This record gives sequence, structure tokens and C-alpha cells, in this order.
Amino acid sequence: MSQPSARLLSPRAVAGFLVLAGSCDLLESVISPLTSSTTAADVSAIAAHQDRFVLSVLIGLLGTLAYLPGMVGLMATTVRRAPWASRIAAGLALVGLSGWVGIRMVQAVELQGIRDGLARSTTASLIDHLGSNPVGSPILLVFLAGTILGMIALAVAVWRAGLPKPAAVLLVLFPVADTGLEGLGVSTFAHALPLIAFTWIAVRLVQGASKPAALATAEPSPAV
Repeated sequence: MSQPSARLLSPRAVAGFLVLAGSCDLLESVISPLTSSTTAADVSAIAAHQDRFVLSVLIGLLGTLAYLPGMVGLMATTVRRAPWASRIAAGLALVGLSGWVGIRMVQAVELQGIRDGLARSTTASLIDHLGSNPVGSPILLVFLAGTILGMIALAVAVWRAGLPKPAAVLLVLFPVADTGLEGLGVSTFAHALPLIAFTWIAVRLVQGASKPAALATAEPSPAV
């Protein structure tokens, strides 16, 4: 008699991590005092609302950490039906989330510059030039490649694995909306997209958890 395949994370755990990650991402966007217009404006906003900034970043960091098991666990679910897309998405998730940790460190530098009494123009100039030095530029590249390309690969894997197709569309729209709405004061709407998508996917995963071979043993589609 064949034994059921072992999973590192149960579908319910994966669903929980996905919803937690999306919720933290949206909550960070709501709480954050950042204007997303210029670095100088952001530094001024941090100086005026330090407690809000710290809370938002810590919530965002929790979301960043939750994304890793959520996305890798999701790709373990989709890999039979979308092998290439799932493997690429999982690899890019690791790359992109490593870049996100680097971005969190930049936020820590912004805060410390204010607390140490540096001129706001000096702190803003320091942050603006980080992306052009030999250490900062690869980190920025890793972040952009991992998040943008990774979200596209994730959406393809979700689509081909038979998970909700509207959720896959929302995942593709997220980086476009996040970039397009930046600086307009409505970027929070963009951050609602992954939460909706991951909640939709999470519901399907939980529903499928009671069907032993729902997704894991389905006949694979042509590889991507």
C-alpha cells in the first residue's frame, strides 16, 4: 500500500503563513508614515513619527519572514503540475526575500541617522547613494529581480496548478500597481492585492487539505 507523501509544512500551515505575510504587508503600508515621494520627505516623516515608523517596519519584517515558508510551501504544492515555474518562483523567493532583509537594514540606517542627530539632508543623501556603490547595487538588484520576476513566476505556477486564476492575475498586477501608485498617496490599495490573492489561495489550500490527493497527485500539466 502506497504511503502518502510527506510534507514539511501542512497546507493549513502554508495558508496561515501566506495570509499572515499579506496581512503584515498591508498593515505596514497603512501604519507607515513614509510618503514614498522623495527620500528627504521620508526622512522628515520618520523624524516626526518615529514610533509609527518602528512599529510599521517591525510588522513588515514579520511579514517578510512569513513570506519565506508561505511561498516555498506553496511552490511545494504546485510543483507537480507546474514544475519549472514552481522551482523558479521558489528560487527567486529566496533571492528576493534576502534582498528585502537588506532593505530593512537600510530602514534601520535611516532611523539611526535621525537618532544620532545627523542632518536630514545628510541622511537622505546617504540613502540615495547606497544603490550606486559596489555593495548596495547588487543588493538592490537582488531585491528587484527576486520580487518582480519572482511574483510573475509565482503567478504562473498558481495558474497552471489549478489554483484560483484571479489570484494569479492579482499577483502579477501587484508589482505594477505598487510602482505605478508610488508617491500618489494611494499605494495602500496596491498592497491589498497580495493579501486578497493569498487569502483566496489559502482558502483553496485549506479546502483541499481534506481531500488527500487533491493537488499533490493530480496529473501534471506540460512543464513550464
